[in-house]
Amino acid sequence: MPENQEIRAQDPELAGTLISAMEAMVKEFDYVDLASSLVSSTIDVVNASAAGVMVSDAAHVLHVVAASDESMRTLELFEIQADEGPCLDCWNSGRQVVSLDLREDDRWPIFGPRAIESGYVAALATPLRVRDQCFGALNILWANPTDLDDSAEQAARALADLAAIGLINRALPMEATFLAEQIQTTINARVTIEQAKGMLAEQAQVDMNAAYSLMRDFSRVSGTHLLETARGIIDRRISAAHMTSTLSHGHPGR
Repeated sequence: MPENQEIRAQDPELAGTLISAMEAMVKEFDYVDLASSLVSSTIDVVNASAAGVMVSDAAHVLHVVAASDESMRTLELFEIQADEGPCLDCWNSGRQVVSLDLREDDRWPIFGPRAIESGYVAALATPLRVRDQCFGALNILWANPTDLDDSAEQAARALADLAAIGLINRALPMEATFLAEQIQTTINARVTIEQAKGMLAEQAQVDMNAAYSLMRDFSRVSGTHLLETARGIIDRRISAAHMTSTLSHGHPGR
């Protein structure tokens, strides 16, 4: 068994992440962009192997709205289908859920073996909530058994709270109907992104991870929301060749 890896939050990365996210929230932003950015930042801040975000719709059904890679997205979808796992427990309880070693944890007899098979052996899930309402969870996984210190758990909570603030940023005072609408908009946006990712993967002859990276990088360089990039791919206004050219030149092509 590998020696446990002590996980401490990286303070400079956390500070930079919080500052960048707060700057984004005072401007017009897209929640899918923020969720995707937070997934990447979470991995850096707590030295994780993978991360993802789930949110629930008005029917109390969970949906994956961000994942660090295709393997993580598949595992999160499996967790929802199996109706068990750290993210589900976190969402249902509204409390942070930790497993330092899934191989020695019998709480999730279906999810645990699947996560281990996928290469992950430790997990932390922290709730996304507004006041007393939990509407999802941030899921974090490691490839090695971990010893999480307080700073790592606090960092995860801070990132999840930031995601929740971003989701309701334009509703003060917050109304339940507005939150439900924002969540449904986010879920619908993710469906569009997944469709575009599949089209781009086929067009560029790359795997889904590479297609998503291409979309994300193009959106960042061109200053376009990820959802708008996805719509452009679906409408065939944006091609793989155009995206590659933009990235190679560092600015949008004409």
